Amino acid sequence: MRRRGRVWLFLFFLIFVFLSRGLFLAVPSEKVFDEVHYVRAASFYLAGQEDPNWEHPPLGKMFIALGMLLFGDNPIGWRFFPYILGCLSAILVFFTARAIGLGFTGALISGFLYSFDFLSFIQGRMAMLDIFVSFFILLAFLGAARFLKNESPLYFFLTLIALGFAVSSKWSALYPGLFLGFLFLFKRPFFPQRKETRFIFLNFSLVLLSAIIIVGGVYLLSYVYYFSFGHSFSDFLKIHTDAFAWHTRPNIEHPYASQWWTWPLMLKGVWYYYKTTPEGLTQGILAIGNPFIWYLGGISLVVFLILFPLWRKKGYKLIPAFNLLGFGSNFLPWIISSKGGFIFYMLPAIPFYCLSLAFLAQRVWKSIWGRRVAWLFIILTFLAFLLFYPLLTGLPVYPETFLRDLWSGSFLRF
Repeated sequence: MRRRGRVWLFLFFLIFVFLSRGLFLAVPSEKVFDEVHYVRAASFYLAGQEDPNWEHPPLGKMFIALGMLLFGDNPIGWRFFPYILGCLSAILVFFTARAIGLGFTGALISGFLYSFDFLSFIQGRMAMLDIFVSFFILLAFLGAARFLKNESPLYFFLTLIALGFAVSSKWSALYPGLFLGFLFLFKRPFFPQRKETRFIFLNFSLVLLSAIIIVGGVYLLSYVYYFSFGHSFSDFLKIHTDAFAWHTRPNIEHPYASQWWTWPLMLKGVWYYYKTTPEGLTQGILAIGNPFIWYLGGISLVVFLILFPLWRKKGYKLIPAFNLLGFGSNFLPWIISSKGGFIFYMLPAIPFYCLSLAFLAQRVWKSIWGRRVAWLFIILTFLAFLLFYPLLTGLPVYPETFLRDLWSGSFLRF
């Protein structure tokens, strides 16, 4: 494909991402689900008061507060920066695909798939913390991918800075951070050419020290506002002790809570918003994934795992290994949590579904039948996105029985 054609396709991709996510951003006009907590916390920042939402780090709430400062205490103000970072996340997926070795076509497919996913779409329009932590985790993986490609220490430090921002948004970023830390022990940013044991140990020490200084430093800087109220370091440790106890409580008592193994299967979605109009139409926002992306993406990762020795022999082991690392580091740690959680905890793992599927699409793209299958998959994924668009944006379109009829199969007889 000629360079000019690529530029136009990428421009079309950008327009689609920003336009599809930006339409009806102010719908619903009231706060939905956890927006209640985080918008309230953001309003305290604007009023010069202490953050009442002590159980989560401050960075995401500061972004929400900045949007409210720019556009007012209204739906656009609440959701502006989640919208921006949601759009940028789709773009990061494209550049991450390029960094791990996908061609332009494969990278564009991965970006479009991410923009078609229901959960990533919804979270990129809600004033919640998950889109912030997901964006910075993805930025960290982009930095790691660039490092794996050219071994420049610059990308190692970029990864650490991004992880600092991610942890400053939500503690769950510590999980992929630990996995990336192990990566830098094997693919060393310091003394990569020296094989002696002392240099391996020295690399380990420097990676650990760099992580503590950079990630910890960024995290501490996010609490400057907290310290401005005269709090001591012992106060800082106290709220973290309390937050840890809150996060490790025995179970989550919530009607939408579910166990980790149900999330990839989408057995229990979350209604962020639900309302029936006088005309009998459903006006709601349902947090689930695009089934074509989640189910087929899950299968592709299993295939990567089973056939990993074959990928190594074929000389493109980086892509399967990178996707397994990315998905596993953002999903598998939840297995050790017995208290349950919510399906939207899967958000940072979704890019690796998209990257895996795009890689397989690129592998078969050169054959006529392979290209037809890839196009069929992309079209079905897009049609699913169009079908559910009203239930991702809160538009009152479908009758109240829509979902029941769809899942029972009677919808197919209409």
